[in-house]
Formats: sequence, C-alpha cells, structure tokens
Amino acid sequence: KKDLTRIYNKIRPFIAKQTYFEIITSIAFYYFNEKNVDFLVLETGLGGRLDATNVVKPLVSVITNIDLEHESYLGNTIEKIAYEKAGIIKEKVPIITGTEGKALRIIKKVALKNKAPLIKTKINKKIKLNYLKGDFQLENASIAITTINTLNKFYNLKVNKNNVKNGLKNAKWPGRFQFIGKNILVDSAHNPAAIKALVKDIKRLKYNKLIIIISIMNDKDIKSIINLLNPIADYFIVTKANNPRAAEPNSIKKYVKKPCKTVKSAKNALKMAKKTAEKGDLILVTGSIFLIGDVLK
Repeated sequence: KKDLTRIYNKIRPFIAKQTYFEIITSIAFYYFNEKNVDFLVLETGLGGRLDATNVVKPLVSVITNIDLEHESYLGNTIEKIAYEKAGIIKEKVPIITGTEGKALRIIKKVALKNKAPLIKTKINKKIKLNYLKGDFQLENASIAITTINTLNKFYNLKVNKNNVKNGLKNAKWPGRFQFIGKNILVDSAHNPAAIKALVKDIKRLKYNKLIIIISIMNDKDIKSIINLLNPIADYFIVTKANNPRAAEPNSIKKYVKKPCKTVKSAKNALKMAKKTAEKGDLILVTGSIFLIGDVLK
C-alpha cells in the first residue's frame, strides 16, 4: 500500500484523461522498473491491440486461446477478437499460441505480416502438476514450457529442464479447481470458455448432487454461462460478490432451469449450501474471481 501510494503521488501531476487501467499500468511499470525485475510476465487487460500494456516490445508474445468474450469491445466473432488479440504481435518477435481454427488463421496472417516466428503449442499430457488440477492446466503448462523453450532458443537464456519441472511441480493457483473442504470446490471460471473447461473436469468427479453457488460480473455473458451449468447442476444458490460490477442475483436467476435460491452474501450462500448438502454431494463455487475472493477471505 505504501509503494502504491508513493508511486501514485509521483505520477499524479501527469494524470489528465487517462483511464483507471492506464494509470494502474503506469504505476505497475514504474514499480517493476524500480525493483529491476529480471523478467516480467505481462497480461493484457482487455484484448491486446489497443490495451495499455501494448506499449512494450516483449521478448516473446503469447496468445493462449480465444473464445467469445468482451464482445461489446472486441467484436462479436472469433475472427474479430483474434484480430484484436493479435495486435500484441510485434515485428520479428516470436509469437506462441494454443489457438485453433479461425483464431489461428488470423494469428498466422498477422504473424506473417510482422515477420514474427509463429510457434504452435502442443499439449504435453505427461507434465507432472502436483497442485494444479484440470485438463486446462495441462494446456497452460504446455504453453509455459513452449515459452521457456522459445526464450532459450532465441535469446540463449539457458533455463534448464529441472528448473521448469520443479517450477511446475510446485506451482499453486488459489481459487482454480481448488478443494477448500472435502466436498467444497472453488473455481474462478468467469466466462463461457473457462466454464466449458470446468464442466468437462466436473464430469470426471464422483458425487451425488451438485450444488452451485454463483455470482457473475454484469459485463459477462451470463446467459451462456448459466446455460452451460444448467445440465450438470441439481441446485443453484445465486449470490452477489462484493464488487460494484457484480450482476444482481435476479438477472442471473432468470436463466436458471433448476431449483434456485438467491442469497445476499457469499458467506451466507456457503452456509446455506452446507446445510442443503447431504453426504456425497458436491458444492461448487464459481462464476467470478471476486466471489472466490469473498469465500476464501
């Protein structure tokens, strides 16, 4: 908090009409520069082409996968969104991707135009992950390994395989397919693509009934998220995360096709779920990173 306040006060005289995200990004860059970091893994805020983070020229660019999201800003087709995300591709800078089909075609086109070497990730199912659960984590880990290998190849970094293996074995991701109790699973899936991956992994678990506690931000595709969860759920508890962007429970409930209750807070929703659950039932908390934060507090 002290660093954040100190750096904000330094850049404050230069603030004009920048957005909140642009200001936060500036503070972050200033901080990382002060700390003289060796490497910075920088994630775009929204899209890529017009994102505040896109002022950098990276050692390598990574586009993990692409699905319909933030459509009012990025476009309503995979091709349009892929074009926006491909905006991070820089001239002669290697680009790594896990995308397929239409999205991959657009990325290939932009990479060719920029003479950027394109490396397509293959999923390595032999990767050992002690704490990261779910198939999607194998995809993420495969992309991470490909990125390290690319950095070694293009910049002669010499990061050895044992470092990578140990890093992946010890990697933890709180709130991502994490059991916080014997029958309580939390997952911060917050868009249709992430929910699809979650549903796939939920189907592999053994349980009697599935009770879902959910809150979704109002700028997300609420209808699609609930439609993906309806077939696997037995009971919904709709709540509202402690965030001004959180959708009102009734605007989520209208898409629910299973028995459903609305509860004001995440803590109370969890209490209700515990009372409702019988032996062998599974409680899933999902729909928003902010909701997971409320539950883990």
